[in-house]
Amino acid sequence: MKRYIFPLVFCLMAVLLFGGCTSVADTLVHGDYKMEGEFDEGVETPYVRLDTELGEFLLAPGPHGTFADYGTYALDGDTLLATSYGNVYTFRVVDGNTLVFESAKTTQFIDLPIGARFVYAPEGNINADDLLHAACVL
Repeated sequence: MKRYIFPLVFCLMAVLLFGGCTSVADTLVHGDYKMEGEFDEGVETPYVRLDTELGEFLLAPGPHGTFADYGTYALDGDTLLATSYGNVYTFRVVDGNTLVFESAKTTQFIDLPIGARFVYAPEGNINADDLLHAACVL
């Protein structure tokens, strides 16, 4: 009986150490997360663009704001905090493909609905140069 206990305990420890350390936020994907919902033709769909290599974001609120914002983001557990020049946007990371907007503290006008879901859109894949270019053009 004792010879079965050690391998069992070893396997359990390995699972706890290596399997329990990952967060849902660790699965974020590089690219665009578009807001779910119906939008009029010709109206830009709100989106969050993440550059996971540089830790940067671009927020284009579409009809829910008067400007696009660019800055850096940090992860705190399953919360994404996107910050730029005094503006802070909070998203809950549901999984690597879904962000849920929770709040904004901004100096500019932005009115995204609380609870809005942003879903990864693979056709919006970008590289770091595209993110920087988009921010400079705005």
